[in-house]
Amino acid sequence: MNAPEGMIPVEVFAQKKGITADKTIKMIRDGFYTGRVINDCWFIDESENVAKPNTCLLYTSPSPRDGLLS
Repeated sequence: MNAPEGMIPVEVFAQKKGITADKTIKMIRDGFYTGRVINDCWFIDESENVAKPNTCLLYTSPSPRDGLLS
């Protein structure tokens, strides 16, 4: 089956990312990636193939350990 427009086969995506197709499918089901199953074949949105920046929330408000709350 050819991939629908804007989608790529999970196997192709997984190979590019260095993970298994099963892991990719689990990540789609968990909402980490956008994808869908069509006629028993899994596909993932092409936009997921673009590198995403890593984000990190740094929480810096004072804590009791700082001794700044008194």
